[in-house]
Amino acid sequence: MSESIYEQFLRPYADSRNFSNNTLKAYRSDLRQFERFTTSHAGLTGMVIQNYIDSLLASSLSTSTIHRRLILIRIFQDYLVSKNIIPHPLPGSTHRLLLKRKKKLPRVLTALEIKLLLRVLYREKQENTGFIRLIATRNITIIELLIATGLRIGELNHLDLNDIDFVDWTFIAHGKGNKERLLYISSEATRKAIQTYLHCRGQFEPKSNALFLNKYGQRLSIWGIENVFYKYRELSNINPQATPHYIRHTFATELLNNGADLRVVQELLGHASISTTQIYTEITATNKITALERFNFRNQLNL
Repeated sequence: MSESIYEQFLRPYADSRNFSNNTLKAYRSDLRQFERFTTSHAGLTGMVIQNYIDSLLASSLSTSTIHRRLILIRIFQDYLVSKNIIPHPLPGSTHRLLLKRKKKLPRVLTALEIKLLLRVLYREKQENTGFIRLIATRNITIIELLIATGLRIGELNHLDLNDIDFVDWTFIAHGKGNKERLLYISSEATRKAIQTYLHCRGQFEPKSNALFLNKYGQRLSIWGIENVFYKYRELSNINPQATPHYIRHTFATELLNNGADLRVVQELLGHASISTTQIYTEITATNKITALERFNFRNQLNL
């Protein structure tokens, strides 16, 4: 069976290592939705594409979803032109993508929530023996490393033993788009957690060079890492909406709160653009306003 025009369009993205599975999944979903729309109308004509775009702009979808679909349709139109399916992209059909996107401030954990999370982890290790203690030792290291470095869980998942220099306490993080960056483990508590875990890592009977292993000795999956976080989130009674990414947001926000340079934070997080990092400055500004309103002595002076 020959490939559809949609499958042909997506193939280079699927073959490229610069796109995550989540991105490809979103693109496929968007194209299926677009295909259903065109099939129920008059096919891939300029007018149908314009009607689809108009329906998107009038929909109740989130602005980020609409924006992603508009971009995809713009790229797809160029592909259709290259295949002589439509004569040219619709002029102004994507409204120059002047769709105002709502800024969502990154969600963070408080210092108390981080402390509660760690307290539950260490308590589980102290109160157990055998395999449960082994798993707790690994889980402590996972959470400690996320807190101390702001890694994405996908980057944590890709860490191998030979990525880490245990003398200088530096390591290579494999980021999005195969980009690598060198990071430093500054926390003594995190270093100790890693050393403790490495002393018992052999008990997992390793079949992989991955730093973090599952009970079968294979690389611990991204979902496995997520489940580690969710387990202790529930046990510590912190924000029930929190995800592992909240730790990354907290890492970045606290660096800026304590005076770190924005460009340095950009490099530590592996952001391609500083505009992505700048959103954290809005949180720090909000924190400063709150602090001034609550603690500025001048607010308490009555003349």
